[in-house]
Amino acid sequence: MNNLTAYINRIIRNVLGSWFLENVIVDYIIVTEEANNRIKKDGLILEAKTHFNPIPGVKHYTYRIDKQQGEGGPGHQRHIHIFYDGKKLFALNADLSAHDGCHQVKIPNEITPFLNDKGFPVPSDYIIEMLRSTADKGFVYEGLDYESMNRFALNAGEAIRRASVISIIEANLETSQVKKHPKVEGKYQHVNQLEEIPQSHSIEIKRMLIDLLNDFGKFGETFDIIDDSLATPHRLFVAWNEF
Repeated sequence: MNNLTAYINRIIRNVLGSWFLENVIVDYIIVTEEANNRIKKDGLILEAKTHFNPIPGVKHYTYRIDKQQGEGGPGHQRHIHIFYDGKKLFALNADLSAHDGCHQVKIPNEITPFLNDKGFPVPSDYIIEMLRSTADKGFVYEGLDYESMNRFALNAGEAIRRASVISIIEANLETSQVKKHPKVEGKYQHVNQLEEIPQSHSIEIKRMLIDLLNDFGKFGETFDIIDDSLATPHRLFVAWNEF
């Protein structure tokens, strides 16, 4: 799996994981003696109790900063949790990416000076991005910028979340034309274009989506709708039916 495909795959799974966790109720947690000793040693229990550190100069806001773990890869870099009246608002990584699935959250203006002072420079639009690690910045030259990749992942994740079965279509037609194609019309309730992608990546991304859909038991079929008389770029579509 190339870097571009791995990035999109990771974001889709993150989107789906965040949705599934919203519907999870934890009855109890079992902590073994070994884990308990490790927790005490690392001081994580004490750290978990410090999420009510007040943010100076504003009311109701509290915070907790978690240190980098290991090499600081995805999910393990230094990050900050922000709470309002004890309820979590968001978590932000040091590279300005979302932590704990807090994608596209708007950061309140009144706490931006505090975040900047703590080493979490707030984006100019105050919106937490999907991912901004140094390794991912190279993806732009592969034909998709951050916004395009994130739209692709979010659209795919939303379709997978809602669908009972999904088919993948590669076409060089507009969405309205794909919907009216004999292979599609009357068979699927919804047809969504994911994003225009570099043709050199289409095979790899389709394979990734098929594997992901199989993991969730939702893969239908894949087929192409290509008009050779057109010089328009190839696009990936998902055709799907709701539960």
